[in-house]
Amino acid sequence: MQRQTQNPIRRWLTRGIWGCLIVGVLLYLALLTWVAAESTRATAVQADAVIVLGAQAFFPAGRWNPCLVARVERGVELVKAGFAPRLVVSGGVDIEDGAVEAQVMRDMAIQFGLNKNQILLEERSTSTAENLRFSQKLFALQKVLIVSDPFHLARAGALARKLGLEATVVGAPRSPCWSRFGLLSRFALREPLAIFENWLRGDL
Repeated sequence: MQRQTQNPIRRWLTRGIWGCLIVGVLLYLALLTWVAAESTRATAVQADAVIVLGAQAFFPAGRWNPCLVARVERGVELVKAGFAPRLVVSGGVDIEDGAVEAQVMRDMAIQFGLNKNQILLEERSTSTAENLRFSQKLFALQKVLIVSDPFHLARAGALARKLGLEATVVGAPRSPCWSRFGLLSRFALREPLAIFENWLRGDL
């Protein structure tokens, strides 16, 4: 019995699909490796301001998000240590609960002992790229310390450099969004996809 010859178009299509999958997996792993490498950044330098990047304000409902609390606490520590004269808290309205992240972060910073006159609010942003772009424009920043969860540092630093900011990223390792599972957390594992999305949007 003569063996049926496979349709050449179908064969090349199958190879193309497998090729795309392999390239996609390798790209994802490369970006995750970059996220891991940048997650250990913790060295602060003198700057014009410390920018704390926003996140969901309340989680669970009615309670401050402990991951955001850790970010703000780290930012306040840097200002108190004299690395910058002011703290910029950046975040707009949460789609989850309607809270303005920057206002909630200001309350946190005051509770941690920072003078309210040292706190600047950026209240419009809805993404990391907007956090940095709006903060830069509002407060004429050039040299900044950017504080976020360790998994977020690679993307935040790259976005800042694209804007022309002289940026140093500093992690908040006490955040439970990082401290519980590290690079295996759902936040870290989706970060390569967020990096790719920013690239598609032209932010990187």
